[in-house]
Amino acid sequence: MNIAVYLGAKSGNNPIYAEKVKELGTWIAKNGYSLVYGGSNVGLMGVLSDAVKDNGGKLIGGGVKVKKIIGISLCGLVATSVTEL
Repeated sequence: MNIAVYLGAKSGNNPIYAEKVKELGTWIAKNGYSLVYGGSNVGLMGVLSDAVKDNGGKLIGGGVKVKKIIGISLCGLVATSVTEL
């Protein structure tokens, strides 16, 4: 099963956000699910994807292709889906 999560590319104002996101990523991986997300490795999205990857889970990244790509992509994705605008 795939679980889609949308999070910010920043860490937020409270450290508990990163703590809870890490717990979610660990839970996703330990229960055999795959994470579907924006493909970034920064902010809370990075915390989540690292937790999934570090616990043996699969990452599926999606994004939008524009004339200039803004952001950082994560290596280790098992699949990608890009929508062109």
